[in-house]
Amino acid sequence: MADISSYPQATPKGSDRVLGVQAYVEGDDSTAGNPTKTFTINDINNLVPRSDGDSLYIDTELTSAQILDLHNTPVYTLPQPTNGEIYVVDRVLLRYSFGTISYAPSSMQIKYAYYTDSVKADEATNTIFVSEGLPQFTRLGINGNPVPISQSGIALYTDSAITLGDGTMKARTYYSVIPSTF
Repeated sequence: MADISSYPQATPKGSDRVLGVQAYVEGDDSTAGNPTKTFTINDINNLVPRSDGDSLYIDTELTSAQILDLHNTPVYTLPQPTNGEIYVVDRVLLRYSFGTISYAPSSMQIKYAYYTDSVKADEATNTIFVSEGLPQFTRLGINGNPVPISQSGIALYTDSAITLGDGTMKARTYYSVIPSTF
């Protein structure tokens, strides 16, 4: 086995990958045998809550490849609660950063959905413009009310394909936790 100290030290980037084991989930054949997988630093960072006053928040970075595939593959900005906890989501903020090429269409209808017991419970739609050179901010919310989530997470997606562009997006999901002991 290689001596880990023999490898050069580096400062990780969010897109760098680490090796890990995906834990078995009952009923999910893709996790049978606890398969070895790679995870990005961003994947791991997204699991670490941060605090901003009374709320926790998680930052999620969307690459241009993820934005181009949002109509096929939702990006979860908040994972499923564990240990009987309930997350109460207050808001999701999006920040778009223009790259060098505009996306088509020039605005995205970003949907923010939450799920209860694996069934979509509600969703909200907001428009973010993706053809301008300035950072764009938008706030997504569901009927202006905090959202309790007990069985699944928050996902960003679009109904129609987005093409061409190379910009990136960050999502900040603000939430609080109700422990199972409450």
